[in-house]
Amino acid sequence: MKEDIAKMVVANLCNDFEDVLLVGIEENKERFPYFIACINYICELREQGINANLNYFSELVRCELYEECKRYLVR
Repeated sequence: MKEDIAKMVVANLCNDFEDVLLVGIEENKERFPYFIACINYICELREQGINANLNYFSELVRCELYEECKRYLVR
């Protein structure tokens, strides 16, 4: 039972982070250059019929995405 409640708390917290980050990306594009580049790249690939996702990017790029999130959330 405690595990189910822990999962619910984590899921709710992650949803809040998702909302905050999506607003941040939309309103502060200059703070998220890697996010914007990845989003544009994935969109262009999908327009060409290529189903891309975050796994298409190197670990270095994914680390930069985490850093952008961290810097924005910690501000």
